[in-house]
Amino acid sequence: MYRRIFLAGLSAAVFCASLAAQPGATRKTARVNGLNISYLQWGADGAPPMLLIPGAETTAISWSSVAPAFAKDFRVISIDRPGLGFSDWDPEKHYSVATNVACYKELARILGLKNIVVVGHSQGGNEAVVFAAENADNVVALVAEDGGYMSPDVMTNPERRAEDAQRGIPATPPPPGTEPITWEQALAEAPWWAPGQMTPEEHQAAAEARFKPTGDGRFILRDDPNWMPVSEADRMMQRGATAPYARRVKCPTMVMRGGNDTAFTMAAADMLTSLIPNVRMEAVVPGAGHGLQRDRRAEFIALVRAFLSVIPAQK
Repeated sequence: MYRRIFLAGLSAAVFCASLAAQPGATRKTARVNGLNISYLQWGADGAPPMLLIPGAETTAISWSSVAPAFAKDFRVISIDRPGLGFSDWDPEKHYSVATNVACYKELARILGLKNIVVVGHSQGGNEAVVFAAENADNVVALVAEDGGYMSPDVMTNPERRAEDAQRGIPATPPPPGTEPITWEQALAEAPWWAPGQMTPEEHQAAAEARFKPTGDGRFILRDDPNWMPVSEADRMMQRGATAPYARRVKCPTMVMRGGNDTAFTMAAADMLTSLIPNVRMEAVVPGAGHGLQRDRRAEFIALVRAFLSVIPAQK
């Protein structure tokens, strides 16, 4: 049994008050499965853990708009996947859902994370579903936001392209850069996934996460150019591939999407909801697109808090 919620019209003050009261993030690095994995942390080490998994080709900084709101109650950790952002490139080019989930599981072990709330956006939603299934005894709640039952072919959907064009997002992400550029050019290209949706400080941090200095006053892309083609070929990113894992999720789950999201359709959200045995909420934000945590911050925060308030207390 679950409740479907249609949420709209929350005051932005909900977000602003929460953000103003929280400290900034600390960037840290851990040696995980032979690679240096970078992550951002908000909140105290001893607080209950909340693991945030970003969408495809985005990094830990993509959660900076909402993570501080949860830092009073949680140790909030947002990850740069292998091959992206400040994390090492994998010399073997093993960029897949399975290897990413193995990385998150090992990072959780290294950091001593117990009874985790895991939240994933887009491809990160797929990975969050797999993580929750593979670590059922150590995950107390799952939030699949605009993802969890999707595949890369949604990016070629004409409706998806139209949604991106309306929001000012390029039809495809900028191709991996091989030539150094100026800082002004770096700012113009980052973040490609959320134009106009960040404060100047967030925009600066996003550019720093996407581009690294070359030593001569110019900057070059941090990401491994092999990441996207290898990831798109991953069998675990094919449509319906997460279904067997969804059936094994034991924890209370919230499936949420923007009402106008053409990447994670209502049919996909309903399918994911039907597969997970312990879904407590399916939430829809009318008028929103693909990326609630960025363009509908207050609604995202309110929904997650409402969900966490109705599930059993953490172990």
